[in-house]
Amino acid sequence: MSKNNGILMDVIPGAATTHGATAHALIRIDHVEHQRRATCGLGALDRNTVNVMFSLPHGYWVRWDDLNASLAGHLTPLVEGAVEFSDYGVRRLAVPPVVVELAVVTGLPWRRGLRAAGSFAPFCQRVLLLGQNRRLPKDKLWEADYWGIGVWQEGADGVEELVAPAPWRQRYATPAGWEFRERAYDAWLGHTGQRLLAGPPGLFDWRSITPESPRPLSDGLRVLERFIAERMSADV
Repeated sequence: MSKNNGILMDVIPGAATTHGATAHALIRIDHVEHQRRATCGLGALDRNTVNVMFSLPHGYWVRWDDLNASLAGHLTPLVEGAVEFSDYGVRRLAVPPVVVELAVVTGLPWRRGLRAAGSFAPFCQRVLLLGQNRRLPKDKLWEADYWGIGVWQEGADGVEELVAPAPWRQRYATPAGWEFRERAYDAWLGHTGQRLLAGPPGLFDWRSITPESPRPLSDGLRVLERFIAERMSADV
């Protein structure tokens, strides 16, 4: 885990997942939200819960009379800690627990790697990490740069940046973006041995997702973690 200006970040294998790809992820943990969820035994939220949460403002009470019947019917089965109920109405407590800063696609040929990295465009910065002994002509690097996809290469002494990833800014919030963060949070809980917070396995319906799985680097994730930590330190 790395710390940048007091913000805790972690590189989690396979934590970035879309319908098109799986990638290693650099995530920033909202420890206030994580501790709030841990206190009430709430882990990652599933798709249906996220959709309901997205219909409610955070922290504000909504009167029962102001809720449409369909939304009110979906509120009853929500787990404790996601919302708070009263005779007056309901208010949302949950917020996205992590931010995915970067998705790093590994172990794929160039064309498939670009497609996989491109699937993360709505959610975060993207990087294609190449193994050793891969040499690419400049036109391919220009192509990656055009799409805003960074290109890094693993070497004997670490990782070299061939193309910097384009900055990413969230233009608007969507249920899909929130769900993407919940999947990353669930992966972080599992990676750090806290998945008991998330309840039983099978929280998400993976049957509709057939991603490319990232292959670990020759030295695991240590080289990648060190390289990202160096970049973060340089940005301070």
